[in-house]
Amino acid sequence: MYRNMGNSRIIQGKYEIWISQSFKYWALLESRGGLKPDTSEFANPFEISHAYWEKKAGYMLVYLPYGIHTVIAVRIQTELLELTEDDLFHLSTGLYPYYSEASLKQQEVKLNKMMESIREVTQSVNLDELLSKILKNALSVIPYETIGVLWMYDPALGRLKVRAKAGEIGKEMLKMAIKPDEGMIGKTFRRGTPKLYRDFDEILIDFGDMTAENVEHLTHAYDFMQSKSIVTVPILVHNKPECVLIVYQTGKKPLLTEQDMQLLQGFADQVSIAITNARLIEDLRRQNLELRRRDEIHASLVKLSLQNKGAASIASELSKMIGLPLIYVDLLENKWHPERKRGASGLSGEELLRLYAREQGPSYRQAEESGNSPGKKLFCYPIVASSACLGYLLVELTGGLDSLQQIAIEQGASVLALELLRKQSLSEFYYKKTQDTFLELIHAKNPDVWREKADLLGIDTALPLMVAVSELSSPAPSAELNLHVYRFVVDLREALGQQILVPVIFASGNKVTIVLQSRKNEAVVLKRFRSFLGSWEQYSNLRIRTGAGSFFRDLHAAGSSHGEADKALSYLAARGSYAFMLYSDIGLNRLFIRHPKEELEAFVREIFEPLQQAKSQGSGLADTLLTYMASDRSASLAADKLHIHINTLYLRLRKIEDLLGLSFDDPENVLRIQLACYLKQSSRE
Repeated sequence: MYRNMGNSRIIQGKYEIWISQSFKYWALLESRGGLKPDTSEFANPFEISHAYWEKKAGYMLVYLPYGIHTVIAVRIQTELLELTEDDLFHLSTGLYPYYSEASLKQQEVKLNKMMESIREVTQSVNLDELLSKILKNALSVIPYETIGVLWMYDPALGRLKVRAKAGEIGKEMLKMAIKPDEGMIGKTFRRGTPKLYRDFDEILIDFGDMTAENVEHLTHAYDFMQSKSIVTVPILVHNKPECVLIVYQTGKKPLLTEQDMQLLQGFADQVSIAITNARLIEDLRRQNLELRRRDEIHASLVKLSLQNKGAASIASELSKMIGLPLIYVDLLENKWHPERKRGASGLSGEELLRLYAREQGPSYRQAEESGNSPGKKLFCYPIVASSACLGYLLVELTGGLDSLQQIAIEQGASVLALELLRKQSLSEFYYKKTQDTFLELIHAKNPDVWREKADLLGIDTALPLMVAVSELSSPAPSAELNLHVYRFVVDLREALGQQILVPVIFASGNKVTIVLQSRKNEAVVLKRFRSFLGSWEQYSNLRIRTGAGSFFRDLHAAGSSHGEADKALSYLAARGSYAFMLYSDIGLNRLFIRHPKEELEAFVREIFEPLQQAKSQGSGLADTLLTYMASDRSASLAADKLHIHINTLYLRLRKIEDLLGLSFDDPENVLRIQLACYLKQSSRE
């Protein structure tokens, strides 16, 4: 390999070329002439810092240092007595290829170890096993006596714990728990950058603030005082420190270098990839488990639904699945399962509806105290369909919910929503059937048909009946409004109780038709009915208008009461009013029920607009006309009410006649003005 060997003045005859890398040992690279390999008289590589030569018995030894911790020694059988600086320079230059080849081989070893670690990262799924292999590979490319430990941060403890180790180190180190900022490990973790320690005093500075307990464990696990140099390297996962790799070098002098630190940083990056991959795999495994479990939960709950076990059975099974006490609340019919838990949560159906309106999703709430025991924490999960809240699942918690419990609750809520929607669909079918029978009753002419239909509907023919029609209005979508209508029907039956019979009640769109019967006074029935409408409108945040017909004793008059209720409702609708109106309270307005509101307003404007335009004259003509007509056209009575002289009243009346082009002596004109005044006064009321 030494191409100029034949031309060398120094190397003649027999010779040997040796190399020492990392101060470990002398290795023979090349020899000629049959010299017996013997390094017993070679200098210690640790002590060679510059090129020099020395004379031995019958041969010469030349030492040439190269690069980092690499020395080439040449043993030559020669008669030369001394070498000049130029001789050493030329010899060093000539032997440089040996150093280059050795360095390349060393780099190849490092590269192979790096590639081996990369293959392990892509193939292994066992994180602990993988971290140990990466750590061993990292130490194997550092040609000194070293010990390595990988520390990983445990968020639950708020400490760094040993996750992997390589080299002669005791198990006592496993008991250590390092806080961020504590010792070399904690400071590296907090700092997020690597550090090379080659001075023992510097080591002691960062080591000195470790807790006595950790120092004791470390002392039993490893003779820290033997360390000559130390490298600490942080391991970042998504740019956040999660681990620290620390390598201790022992021996006679500090040997770790910046190059070693950079090499360890490369392995640290592999650890980061390994941790990221392991977490991705764990996430995939967990997601796969959750998907399978979700399918199992869904299949189990749907099976109960298909077997018509009912919502209560589904809720009971769901409680077993999550292993926690659970309350199922049906807000359509205001039912609780188990019923004994109705008051335990401290919540009512109205409060749950307000909770959903406020939160629009799952929420946590503290239940009321029970005796001397504090109330449990509740996880409130709404059962929703078409943006309307149909019910709630109230889960009593002692801690948090894991992902599988959350999945079970979500699946349970979905199945229960279908159950409630199915109940609503059956109710709509019942409503349609009831509506058809009721219409047959009110349109029938034959008494036998009346009795037959009344019997089907549950109407007591011995009691008087009244028909009312309620119309619900809400800005909510039609599907949500339908749910409110269903809830209105259920709540009405429950609120009126047994004393007031509700034999017929059905919904069609946003209208609910109701037949009321009672042995009590009719005024009591109306009072309780009005009270229910007011309270229900308040907590539901809906607007309700209700028209009610008269009480009739004859069954065939049910159609008349229904017609009156419909007219009263039309009257309220024409006025844009949301209230309760008895047909008998409409009075003269019955004449105008079917007239459009716009047409009535136009009729009133024809009379009063000319008078209001003359108001700037200070005459108050509109008020004068209203007072005059309200006083039954008595001039003296009207003047007293207006606090004006009677002659002033006469002047105003003549002015009104002139402006309107009519005469108060014409009965038709008077009737026209009376109607306009009545409608004007009604609109004010």
